[in-house]
Amino acid sequence: MKLSFLSVFALSICNCFAQSDEEGFTVVKSEPPFEVHERWIEYPGKTPAVTTRELKSEFTVRAKLHEIVRFIKDESQITSWQSHVSMYKIYHKNDTSYWEEYSRHDVPWPVSDQDSFLEYRVTEINENVLLIAFKSRVDDRVAPVYKDVNRVELNGSWKLERLSNDVVKVTYRIQSAPVTNLPRIIVDPFIRNNLLASMRSMSELVEK
Repeated sequence: MKLSFLSVFALSICNCFAQSDEEGFTVVKSEPPFEVHERWIEYPGKTPAVTTRELKSEFTVRAKLHEIVRFIKDESQITSWQSHVSMYKIYHKNDTSYWEEYSRHDVPWPVSDQDSFLEYRVTEINENVLLIAFKSRVDDRVAPVYKDVNRVELNGSWKLERLSNDVVKVTYRIQSAPVTNLPRIIVDPFIRNNLLASMRSMSELVEK
């Protein structure tokens, strides 16, 4: 079974948060130099309004900006840094600043299998900052909804800031619409541990 810890950064170039970018975050998991921050805010575009969890992780990587972008788009690498992924497919487009991604995640009982279908857009904020915003989209032909899998609605981003020629600050943010009624005492540890482990593995692989 699978849970998308994403399973991940509620920030997009089209939508704004009701709160400021940094307001309300608290550290919920720390294994220096990696931390997981969390807050509860309204999910964009929901009527009536729904308050959901947003997660954030920040860290630095010794790499070039576009090396990190290529890594995020590298389908062959995904299971190396997201251990719960059981199915994964990137749909490349002629416009290299846009792509789509399907992923399915397995997680231990009692959480059901989950999947997501996302669109990614890369925006150059300036010569030192790239924003890779992602959000769920619907395409019944490319990514039909399976009866035995919960489709997760996500919104988030990778923000890549060049600090020097070969050091980049990575800020990952993800927000998901609610898909389970399980108690947080069950769900929280898995989500937080999974995010921290994924960011650590990603950092190590990018620096190789």
